[in-house]
Amino acid sequence: MLRSTDCALHLPEEPDDRDNDVIQLMVTLDRFEESGTDGELADRWRIYHGDPPDVRWATMAIDFCKFRDLAIDGEAMMQPNPLAEDEPSICRRFNESAGDDLRRLVLRSAQVELEDPKIVGVDSLGFDVRGRFEIARIDFANLVDSSEIACDAINSLLESSS
Repeated sequence: MLRSTDCALHLPEEPDDRDNDVIQLMVTLDRFEESGTDGELADRWRIYHGDPPDVRWATMAIDFCKFRDLAIDGEAMMQPNPLAEDEPSICRRFNESAGDDLRRLVLRSAQVELEDPKIVGVDSLGFDVRGRFEIARIDFANLVDSSEIACDAINSLLESSS
């Protein structure tokens, strides 16, 4: 297990008037080597953010969550992505052909203009698009639970931006 002196997390400041909207997590960090069995997680991070200059890789498991008056067990918070197995092929499919439509969609939905946009992640709630300097999140109108439904939802969003 990593000690707190081994890692740093970015915790953005929350406005004082929004204390009820703050989620608090108790987590456990477990170090891993990028050449080991969890190396694909390092690759995934690089897809989103590029190459880090110096890093200690770790997985984070949620042990406990507090939100407003709710106390939630960590296991209940850690839901796997139902599209994880098909995610690379979904990204590849749209990145091969949707460049201009994807750029227009991100501009319309997230008010961000991305240079050379690429879909880098897809889950049941939406998808992430990386540009040269930032990442935009595009939400689906409804929860999706299969790659076919996700592709249909992405197609629909792209067509609406044309």
